[in-house]
Amino acid sequence: MDSKETQTVRIRANMGCTGMVILSDAFFPGWRATVDGKPVRIYRAYEALRGVVVPGGTHVISMTYRPVSFYLGLALTVLGLVLAAFVSVYGRRVRFLSADERDC
Repeated sequence: MDSKETQTVRIRANMGCTGMVILSDAFFPGWRATVDGKPVRIYRAYEALRGVVVPGGTHVISMTYRPVSFYLGLALTVLGLVLAAFVSVYGRRVRFLSADERDC
């Protein structure tokens, strides 16, 4: 069940006792982790890697990259598109009103 997609890593771990599962990927803000669907903290292991504490037994660990910057960028893009549409519609309306006033 081990899988590694672009933004998600899923691992099935069979632990003899509570321990830390460490991925050799770089630690970077924006990663979220769950163990069996429950959110857990990601620790910086060896100053550069990602690790999560997992209890004994078989568990599914999932790490997903969800940086705040992505959502901020998405929100700003949507806001920019809305403002561009507003300016486009409002700009035409003002131009048409000015043309109508000249004909009077």
